[in-house]
Amino acid sequence: MIADSAERAGILISLAESGASNFEAMFGRPPAHYVIVERTEGGLSDSEREALKDAGYAAILPWLSPQGFRNQMTESVRRAFDASASMLDDSQRELAWQSALAQLESRVSDKAAEDRDRTAIPHELGHMWLIHAFWPNSLAMPGGHYGGPGPDWLDELAAVLHEPDEASAQRRRHFGERYLAIRLAMARNETVTDELLDLKAYLTKAHPVGGNPQELLAQTPGGPNIGGATIRVLTGPEAQRVAGDGIRFYLQSRLFADYILHRSGKPVIFGTIAGAMAENPDFGLWLAAHGDKNGLPAAIDELEDDWLEWLAEIYPVEAI
Repeated sequence: MIADSAERAGILISLAESGASNFEAMFGRPPAHYVIVERTEGGLSDSEREALKDAGYAAILPWLSPQGFRNQMTESVRRAFDASASMLDDSQRELAWQSALAQLESRVSDKAAEDRDRTAIPHELGHMWLIHAFWPNSLAMPGGHYGGPGPDWLDELAAVLHEPDEASAQRRRHFGERYLAIRLAMARNETVTDELLDLKAYLTKAHPVGGNPQELLAQTPGGPNIGGATIRVLTGPEAQRVAGDGIRFYLQSRLFADYILHRSGKPVIFGTIAGAMAENPDFGLWLAAHGDKNGLPAAIDELEDDWLEWLAEIYPVEAI
């Protein structure tokens, strides 16, 4: 680990190792040798990245320190504030800015930073470990495609599988809240626009964060871009451009992982699926050949029906 102090490096190691043991248990392969490079400003230069690779680190995660995160959050809130407060006079602007800073404080407190690191570090390493284990010659797709060359749903599923128990419980709770709202709307014959339950779309669509994250960065001014690694924090209107569909994708990934694990009863099933997707990314073909041996239906349509039945079991709606 590369951090400002030995104590901080120890914290990062502990967070990363909590995910490393999970990866081997669920994917049947050891995680790639990794390093976290934490900085307050800037990213990694190409030469630094190459030096780390030469030292044997396959998975290299640039990371913002708590102070760096605070700085970028403040800058992002300032951009959003300046864009929305142009009609205020000086005294009104100052009051509004102090109010915005007060709201920001809860998001950059020591507790918030600890929670962010505890969830996000193993999550991001999970992406990298999956790619290096099953697509070792490609850390990222050409053209800025999100994640690696495998299916986007599998890429995100691998990441959420490495989140701590409290984060997983929160995702399940949020999924349940949206699920019950959908079922209530259906009972009232109301139009449902939430695509949370559309498993076929989840399995075929690109990651909602975008097919090309570099285009997103180009639309958002400011922030470091050094060599091959860029670290950005988005808030306000910036975050809204990526948050809505992205949150749904995370929730679907968590519950689809739960469903696969429950139906198959095999923790290492995720490694089995990843290995198959590395050979042929058509999940439907894998289901037809191997679904029944793993407690899963043999076709996508049947899979979605079974998924909905399973959801109805774990989120009962008798009160509707």
